Amino acid sequence: PWPDIIVDEAVDNLSGSLTFITLPAGDGDIIFNASVRAKDMTVIAGGTVYIKGVSSYSVGGEAYSLWNSYTSGGVLPADGVIGATQRFPDHVDDILALEPSAVNLYGDKIYIDAEYLNINGIMQSGKDTYKLELDQDTIDEIDNLDSSQQGFVTLQTAKTSDFAVKFDTSEKQILVEEMNVSGGHIELTGHIMNTGTGEIRVLGGYADVEIINDTPYDLVVTRLDASQRGSGTLLINDKARDEVSLYRMSADNVIRTVDDGTVVNVDELSIDPASDIVDTYEPDDGWRYGWTMLQQQGTLYTLHKQTSSWLGIDAMAPDPGDEEYAVTEPLGQPTITGTGPYFYKDVSNTEDYTYEHDWRTISMDPEWTLTGKKVDSTWYGKKTYHSWWKKEEITEHAYTHTIESDRSFDIKFLGRDEGSVTIDSIGNVILQGPVLNPSGTTRIETDRMIKQTGESGLVNGLRIEVEAGSGIGSDRALDTNLADGPVYRYTSVYTGYPDDYEGDESKQGKTTLTTGDRVKLAADYAGGGEPGAVYRYIGDPADRDLRVENYADVGLWEKVAHRPSLSAVTVSGDIRINEIIGDLSVDQVKTGHDSKGSGGTVVLTTQGGIYVAQTGAGGWYGGLIQGGKIELTAENGGIGNSVERPLLLDSGTMLKDSVTAFAMSDVYLNELSGDLLLNKIDASGSDIYIKVDNGDILDVNQDAERDERTYNELKDGVWSDLQLTDSTGAQDKINTIVASFQATRQQEYRTYWIYRNTQPDPSVYDPDHRVTLSAADEAAYREFYAELGKTETEIDEAITTLENNRSEQYHTLHGQFDDYFTKKGVAFPGEYDPAFVYELNVVDPDEESTLRDSVKVWTEEELLYAIGAGLLKPVTDTQTTIEDPNIIGANVTLISSGGMGSSAGRIVIDLSAGDLHLTSDERVALSSAERDDVTYWGESSSSITVDFFDEGTADRIIRNDGQSWSAAGFAVGDKIRISGSADNDDYYLITAIDGDTITLSD
Repeated sequence: PWPDIIVDEAVDNLSGSLTFITLPAGDGDIIFNASVRAKDMTVIAGGTVYIKGVSSYSVGGEAYSLWNSYTSGGVLPADGVIGATQRFPDHVDDILALEPSAVNLYGDKIYIDAEYLNINGIMQSGKDTYKLELDQDTIDEIDNLDSSQQGFVTLQTAKTSDFAVKFDTSEKQILVEEMNVSGGHIELTGHIMNTGTGEIRVLGGYADVEIINDTPYDLVVTRLDASQRGSGTLLINDKARDEVSLYRMSADNVIRTVDDGTVVNVDELSIDPASDIVDTYEPDDGWRYGWTMLQQQGTLYTLHKQTSSWLGIDAMAPDPGDEEYAVTEPLGQPTITGTGPYFYKDVSNTEDYTYEHDWRTISMDPEWTLTGKKVDSTWYGKKTYHSWWKKEEITEHAYTHTIESDRSFDIKFLGRDEGSVTIDSIGNVILQGPVLNPSGTTRIETDRMIKQTGESGLVNGLRIEVEAGSGIGSDRALDTNLADGPVYRYTSVYTGYPDDYEGDESKQGKTTLTTGDRVKLAADYAGGGEPGAVYRYIGDPADRDLRVENYADVGLWEKVAHRPSLSAVTVSGDIRINEIIGDLSVDQVKTGHDSKGSGGTVVLTTQGGIYVAQTGAGGWYGGLIQGGKIELTAENGGIGNSVERPLLLDSGTMLKDSVTAFAMSDVYLNELSGDLLLNKIDASGSDIYIKVDNGDILDVNQDAERDERTYNELKDGVWSDLQLTDSTGAQDKINTIVASFQATRQQEYRTYWIYRNTQPDPSVYDPDHRVTLSAADEAAYREFYAELGKTETEIDEAITTLENNRSEQYHTLHGQFDDYFTKKGVAFPGEYDPAFVYELNVVDPDEESTLRDSVKVWTEEELLYAIGAGLLKPVTDTQTTIEDPNIIGANVTLISSGGMGSSAGRIVIDLSAGDLHLTSDERVALSSAERDDVTYWGESSSSITVDFFDEGTADRIIRNDGQSWSAAGFAVGDKIRISGSADNDDYYLITAIDGDTITLSD
């Protein structure tokens, strides 16, 4: 645990500063159990500040220490006149207007219980801004690390009050340790005073977090948590005003509740967007802060007596006169009286500042004391007699100052409606832990790569923006979690006041709502409104029972729109993103295309669907996915929104590129540029819509296997195996068919009696009997259907259908066997006969012969010369390879500006040499070919030079030698193959011949 600071004895430094700090990035508390005083006071705690059991506490330091620095230690001349060298401003207002330059008291939570609490500084709980900058100073510090500094070294240049930053000397990486946004709770008890320019700041909204890494080192983030808004609570129990003020942040404003013991006033206060000020607190009028400085002064009185005489005659020499002096000096330093400054109430004194001086004599010598004497003589006989005397006096002077302590102070509520997290780095950004910010935008930008290590790495946000130079996600995909719903304060089962609340009974079970408060409805809520949705309260502040509220009341509630979005862009490299929960709403996912039209691989996986995202204002993003190879997986949803709003693709055009999509619902894709190189789209039985704006839809799926069974069958020229001949067991197969027919009838007999035995009296056939499942069978079927994901209603319907089918089968079988036993001439048995054997030809005399004649017995010759059977059929159902399908769906719509699919090439069989023996592959190709796939050439080819003219649907070929095409054997209706590049390798129909000109069509 983080260490605490506990003060159990008084601490004073009234002439200097005093600082207590626990690392704000940690959780250490600061606890004052005794008086702590200083001229300048700073208390910063990462955890909670507890101050209790003290007579007074001044947030910004003791006021009299500040004033003394301007009033010569609090000792002014008796007449109050300020000397030219004294540091006292021309105006008292200048001192009173002095503002703190920094926060004096900070804590995640603050609890103060003091008899007198002086808000003469800045008190703050929670921050709305966290910023870390790693710059050249950090680079220099790392470069200058001593070789003895190994492991994780704390970086002093990167050390802030909010972040703990270390350098990993082994991996050469900068590590930012865990940082959480929190705070926003203050409770104050005492006589609330203010002698200066005080302020209370409370975090009630979300914070902005920013990390800037201008070093070349990788930035490793362990955890950044901006998911929580501030508590937004300030409680002031003012003993001077004898009232309690509670400030509580709502969604949009602050609710102030003031209770003086008899009347409770509730007001909704707005926050000034420029200053964050929500209220100005007025302490009880007439309170003052005073202090008296005491100083002893010593005054030394000296007396020089002189008398003269001439020849002993005093009258002949006048006396020179006495000389008397007084020198006053301070005795020691001024001290404050009693226990120090004090608070008192004087409503008659309205001055900002007052000053009084008084003094008293402590001691005085009663008589003069001779300290020296001497006689001076002249040549003419004059003598002067000298004597020196002293007398001492000690006086005590009291300098009393008073200032107003009922000065108002501002209350500010910090934070924003949405949080933000920004990471901007030159080096790689490596996520070891989560970056959490469900209410706002999370942005990560780097000149290099964004990576994730470990299971806990995660990027969360209402909007996620990741931008890299060389890739997003590496061997491990970058996990994202777009906010699954709007943030909210309450749920529909929450009660602010319990049902047994002993106060105002009208509040029982209710919650105090303010404008902007949000409530998330339970999934099964039926009181009005969409279950699971979040609603915003737009009515006046009121106590309402959230459990029975009608959220469909548009006068009080409005549904909160939820519009998450993802933008992921990298200049080059791959993008691999895994949305761990819910849908992936896409603004854009782009990796740059290279000069060949290809690019990195884009892999998007989500537990929900992949859809086009909406903007915050309710419009639509483009929903573009750009890359070379694109793979999309929606494990529990669809891909694209609709035909009108498909997911846009800009995939690569090289052979290594392809598009693959798997979804559990409808798929809507639109390829914007070039061909769509389709590997596979599987919508699991749902609809598929594919549109290609400027190109073809081409098959690049190479998953295929040779069907050896079909290949061998075709090689031998038949569509079944050779066991259909007598020599290979055709009669055995016929006998098996006959035996199987008998076995089927005997099994039907057994099934009949299983159903009949469900009758109350199975000995007599009941034509109205309904077959029902046994308890065990029904339980088994219910478990089976439940595993298929069916609801209880669907299961009930399935059970009913099953019982209806069995009942119908029972009565059908009775008719079948009643006919059998009647024709056999025996009575229908009254119970099941386990020795029953079905006899052929009882029902039909030709029953057995019909079964045997239904099987064709082939000869060897028929099989041997079966080549070409497929050539007589318009369409064959045979192919020698089993290809993985490109598209699997229910209703498939393909729209292409070009073609769909491509020719698989050709096989040339040359019979010109008279050799009619075909290879196995040639025989297979002929057998599996469709009639239109085969073209016969009657003569050998010859070389002719021609010109091609592309004229739309009526292309022309003109011979250069002027000879006639007809004379060369060409005729209208023939097909001609144009072989060249991939685009030109196809067959065309001759529609017209005019001498040396042929006209073609597709």
